[in-house]
Amino acid sequence: MPAITRIPGWRRWWPVLLLLAGPVRATVAPTEPGATAATDTATDTAATPRGSLSVIPALFYSPETRLGAGAFAIRTFRPAGAGDDARPSSFTVGVIGTVEKQATLFLSAEHYHRGGAQRWLGQASWSHFPAKFYGVGPQTSELNEEDYTPRTFSLQGQFLLRLRPGLNVGPALEYQSLHLAKVEEGGLLATGSVPGTEGGGSAGAGLVIQFDTRDNVFFPTRGHLHEAAVAAFGGDDTWTRWRLDLRSYLPLGPRHTVALQALLLANSGQPPLTQLALLGGQNVLRGYYEGRDRDRCLAAFQAEYRRPLGGRFGAALFAAAGTVAGDTDRLAVDQARVAGGVGLRYQLSVSEGINFRLDYGVGEDSSGMYFTATEAF
Repeated sequence: MPAITRIPGWRRWWPVLLLLAGPVRATVAPTEPGATAATDTATDTAATPRGSLSVIPALFYSPETRLGAGAFAIRTFRPAGAGDDARPSSFTVGVIGTVEKQATLFLSAEHYHRGGAQRWLGQASWSHFPAKFYGVGPQTSELNEEDYTPRTFSLQGQFLLRLRPGLNVGPALEYQSLHLAKVEEGGLLATGSVPGTEGGGSAGAGLVIQFDTRDNVFFPTRGHLHEAAVAAFGGDDTWTRWRLDLRSYLPLGPRHTVALQALLLANSGQPPLTQLALLGGQNVLRGYYEGRDRDRCLAAFQAEYRRPLGGRFGAALFAAAGTVAGDTDRLAVDQARVAGGVGLRYQLSVSEGINFRLDYGVGEDSSGMYFTATEAF
């Protein structure tokens, strides 16, 4: 899920105000004839509701954005008659805006049909937001830092068909348009030498193979999620993207879990600026600005220990390493960046395992704080 916001270099940004009004959560009553409306309580009732709604507002400040505000809502639901073990479908919407006329809007939907035999996934987002560019390649220097403001619109869709328990295969479609609303005068992006800086659109189609044995979609405590995907893109630029994402969840006790992820991205051809593999951000190497390093290929590994604290609260301890390169055979361990950090969790939905998370990651001379819903991986 996209982050509501990220405040890079937390120690350098002052002041920062985060307001988390107690998350609003409402249950939706079953729709069977004769059913009565359900009332929300602090804890889930024994009778599983047909759906739930969680809403989180946020107020924040940073020198880049000045004062900003936003909110997102997660709606989960199961069809009438579905058992408690059926995977929940979900719909998420989020929006943020700032006094500097910066804004992000995103929508995502995941629907399980025919008892989970079919899975539909769709995402749409629009963003007009400042970012930083440090160049292309591993271990880029902070001396190269330049500001730019991309305006992007993207659409993604997947349809996965279950071939046997745990094994899902299906097509994927993707579209993105890019316009650079602002670049730094005298910077590398202003020269037009980086592919994609002229703006334009690209569309792609591909295939996804997924092996999924997780016990929970939002907060897995055991099982695996292994996914391999390939997509070919055309438009102003042409390229092919390969992705291998391996995740495992090892239970250590009730709600104590070690989560592991290995990620490999490889692009052949010449993807545009916003389609390069990005290191950093709320999901890959927390503690670095998203896009701190970028190139055609990326390799990363991260581990996270998750445990309860009491009531609806939990905690996480994580560590990660990753690097980028122009080709997979040039990915080098000695050029990898490392990061680690801690996180706080608040369970928005006990029945579904949806968490709000607040993570603080530290890298080499950098740090970042992230607040969003659901786990990083």
